[in-house]
Amino acid sequence: MRKFRYQLAALMRFQESSLQPLRQALQEAEHRLESDRAALHAAEAEVVSCERALPSLVGNQALYLSALNFIRELRLRCRQLEHVVEDSEALRDRAMAGLTEAQARLRQLEKHKERQYGSWRAEAQRGEYREQDDAWLQRRAAGGLA
Repeated sequence: MRKFRYQLAALMRFQESSLQPLRQALQEAEHRLESDRAALHAAEAEVVSCERALPSLVGNQALYLSALNFIRELRLRCRQLEHVVEDSEALRDRAMAGLTEAQARLRQLEKHKERQYGSWRAEAQRGEYREQDDAWLQRRAAGGLA
């Protein structure tokens, strides 16, 4: 009996090998997103702490105005970081979509391979039955069986 040979095995190996860089890209995008979110949370916490300290500076007008300007700049920095986080989320979403698409292509090839193997197996089984039938007919023709 001949051995099953999948015709698209090279393509399947290529699809399998293409998954690792996509997983790596997704992982890097997730790490970037985490660090950008952490930077945003740190900036927001700094704004809150400066706002809490603001009432104690009411007596010194120059220091109070300087603190207000600093808080305004911190808020601008927070808005910038929000955009950075949005960009990181978009990057992560694109990486996830690429990986999902590659996994779907691989599953499609795996299903195709299973169908091809099933067809090959059925054909091999029919060949074995044919050989058994021929052997039985030869024995019967030779007078071995009644």
